[in-house]
Amino acid sequence: MLQMVFQAIILSLSNGSVAEIISVDFPGWATLKDNSTLPADAFWLKAVGLMDQIKRNATDVILATLTIRGDEIGNTEIIADINGRR
Repeated sequence: MLQMVFQAIILSLSNGSVAEIISVDFPGWATLKDNSTLPADAFWLKAVGLMDQIKRNATDVILATLTIRGDEIGNTEIIADINGRR
């Protein structure tokens, strides 16, 4: 039986004047992957795993790794909308 893992996430910075998301790296389980244009203050990413690498009720699963560049002194939050629609 083929098992599939799907994720769609919209990530944004609460204060885009102090930082920018410059890249995203996907984990090995993400067979199909896509994301909107970077660098940006907000972007979406999608990943699908088709090879049954993530088991039901798995914990501590890496969804993506972000690189964020600081542009100014200040604070910002990373806001994640899991299974966001894009």
